[in-house]
Amino acid sequence: MTSLEILAFLDAHELCVLSTADEKGKPASAVVGFTVHDDFQIIVATSGETRKVANVAANPQVAVVVWDGSQTLQLEGKARVLEGKEIAEWQQKHFAKRPDSQKYKDDPNERYILIEPTWLRFTDASRHPWHVDDLTF
Repeated sequence: MTSLEILAFLDAHELCVLSTADEKGKPASAVVGFTVHDDFQIIVATSGETRKVANVAANPQVAVVVWDGSQTLQLEGKARVLEGKEIAEWQQKHFAKRPDSQKYKDDPNERYILIEPTWLRFTDASRHPWHVDDLTF
């Protein structure tokens, strides 16, 4: 698959599994809503009281999985909680794709996690043999 086709696959989905780990390496995974942007950057909006936010602050290494039947996308990357002026910029991009999230725009507890990919694998297990594409960033 081309990069554009992989981006289209991601853009067609609203949910992913986000896996984080705390400073001691204890893992946590959650199904979350997300948006994908150019260069495969992912935004997740969440409450500031979640383990995701605490874990990203302590350990920026994350993994994401998006699936659709026999097609899966695995992504590894570095995450950070957005701060300052970046929030407004990324909110606009996020809300353009997920307008339902605008209801949280003024919530003082809302946080935005930006994931910058380092590695990605798209697998289509409906083919024999399986079709696999890897991208390194």
